[in-house]
Amino acid sequence: MPSLISGSKLNPSSPSNYAALGDVQYKLGPTPSTSTGYTLITDADSKSTFVSSLGNLQFTSGTVYSNIVNQNIQFIGTGTGTVIVSGPQLNTSTTTGVLVIQGGIGIANGLYTGEDIYVNGLRIGQGYQGHNNIVIQGIADTDGQNSPDGENSIGIGYNTLGGINNSLNTIAIGNYALSTGTYTVNTIALGNHSLYKAGTIKSILIGNITTILIGSTTTVSVINHGLSTGTEIIINGVTGTTELNGNNYLVNVIDQNKLELFSIYDPNLSTPVISSNAYVSGGTVSRTWTTQNNIGIGTYAASSFYQGVDNFFAGHNVASQFTTGSYNLFMGADTANNMTHGNSNISIDGNQLVDGLNGQIGIGSIFYYNGGGYLQLETNVGLGLGDDASNSTNTGALVVYGGMGVSRSLYVGANLIANGSGIVTLSPNGGDVTMEPTGGGSVVIYPESNSPGNMDNMYIGSYQPRDGTFVDVYSQTVQVSSTESSISTVTGALTVVGGVGIGGTMYVSGFRNTSTNYSLFYNTLTNEITFDAAAGDGGGNGISSTSTNTYNVYVQNVATNTVYYPSLVETIGDFSPIDGDYNLTYDTTDNKLTVPMLTVTSSTVSTSSTTGALTVTGGVGIQGSVYSQDGNIQENYLLYSPKVSVSSTVPTTSTNKVGDIWIDLTNLAYYQWIDDEGARFWLQITIL
Repeated sequence: MPSLISGSKLNPSSPSNYAALGDVQYKLGPTPSTSTGYTLITDADSKSTFVSSLGNLQFTSGTVYSNIVNQNIQFIGTGTGTVIVSGPQLNTSTTTGVLVIQGGIGIANGLYTGEDIYVNGLRIGQGYQGHNNIVIQGIADTDGQNSPDGENSIGIGYNTLGGINNSLNTIAIGNYALSTGTYTVNTIALGNHSLYKAGTIKSILIGNITTILIGSTTTVSVINHGLSTGTEIIINGVTGTTELNGNNYLVNVIDQNKLELFSIYDPNLSTPVISSNAYVSGGTVSRTWTTQNNIGIGTYAASSFYQGVDNFFAGHNVASQFTTGSYNLFMGADTANNMTHGNSNISIDGNQLVDGLNGQIGIGSIFYYNGGGYLQLETNVGLGLGDDASNSTNTGALVVYGGMGVSRSLYVGANLIANGSGIVTLSPNGGDVTMEPTGGGSVVIYPESNSPGNMDNMYIGSYQPRDGTFVDVYSQTVQVSSTESSISTVTGALTVVGGVGIGGTMYVSGFRNTSTNYSLFYNTLTNEITFDAAAGDGGGNGISSTSTNTYNVYVQNVATNTVYYPSLVETIGDFSPIDGDYNLTYDTTDNKLTVPMLTVTSSTVSTSSTTGALTVTGGVGIQGSVYSQDGNIQENYLLYSPKVSVSSTVPTTSTNKVGDIWIDLTNLAYYQWIDDEGARFWLQITIL
């Protein structure tokens, strides 16, 4: 190309000289040539310049551009050839590197880079720290504001995080995840339609503004606003102080009707908002609902949820009907779909929760807590390691601080103790109460305070040796309330299989023998009172009948040769032997036989209800004390029921008997009166 236009015919002289006419070129127009690598351009003053061109590409001062307007520039490698741009310049920004593209770039096929790439502030690659990583890094919010203004959020998927410009620190992955929600903070939605509606309702009306005080502080009056300090609000519709309209503020509660305004970028409430335009009328205050700190994982997880904080939803279609609430944990496919609102609830693979209640816990079909103090377990439960014995109300493998109801059988392998001043009631429906301790133990029953004991169809013990003791702790009458008559040794209101010892007076309304009526007489030879069907003993000792079932009894004391003439007496069963002077009186008004003093000297042992020194076929009522070999040796063998005192003062010492119980209402302690080798005192048993 230099040979075509070499410049050899140009005037070699200075510009002030004229060239020879034969050596001057013709004047060329401004149109460049497209067939050569060089183009000569001459202006109207015959000033010519050269530019390099190739296929309408013009190169000028390191710049390449097309001479045809809107013509694309293409670099094409022919065959297996590659277009290579090389150079030593490193890439550290959008204006550095071997190739710098100042406009957009379109790539029809894949893009391969040897190192990480940077896209709009995001770093995508393996990370310079290592290999085989997947790293997407961005620059965190640096404006110092913690408001949902479209920062630090990630959205991956079709129509995901549609309100990203009003979110903060939020991640949404999946089609339509968080798609319509805005004002979401610290929220994570993973899965198609997860948290689909979160943030769709942005505010709720609090009340109408009645007045606004302006100046160095701005105070808004709303009757019974019910807000707390730090709450975010929005103001609309104000006439006069219009600079407040459409703005969000944090409030400091002055009282139940007044709010002081602060910028939402002033979380410490240090600088009040200053307003200048006088208030005229109107305006509303609404509470801004920012949906924050929620996590939804799974397709359609909490897809109806639009307001609340600190919730966790995990599972396919979990809590799909839930709309509002905070501090809830729902896990499992289709779990908690009956819930629409509530707070502080936990449901894991279970739907027992009641909609609208707070504090519930439901786990599978086994565990349910209603949030109000009731727990239900739908399964058998084993507690403890087998070595947690209970010796009080707060020890053992299971401690129940309230009452306990048992609908089926209750088996206790060791002691069963019921303490306190409550009532012990044994009343099976149509059945019997059976108590059979093993190893020779005793069954002791304490009735409720200040009332007689009551035993109905109760069997105590069926194997020897066993005993049953009904302890009347308040020294009240032990009463058998049944009115059943006795016609044998196994019938009546009270039946005693073994012997009975009575240390005091016994009053009986009537005696009965299963055969014919008997006469009662005193045998001076054997010192015995016996029964005989005959009117006399053949010895002339004074028995004569005056009427059917009624007899005069003549009793003679051999030692003193004294004869007693008691009143009429009713037929009495076997009564033998009796020693001493007696005046047996039969009261025909109430049909009672009165024995002022009676001593039974026989030593016959009782082994059944029909054996022993004294046998009673019917009931027995005793108004005095009873001393028996089975009585308390420390009380001179007195057979008694220890009493229970419930008071704030110490019971009178002079009336205490060994075994008595005192429940101290001041110290809430349980004491028992004991005898320690002659020293008697109250011994603390436990704390109630």
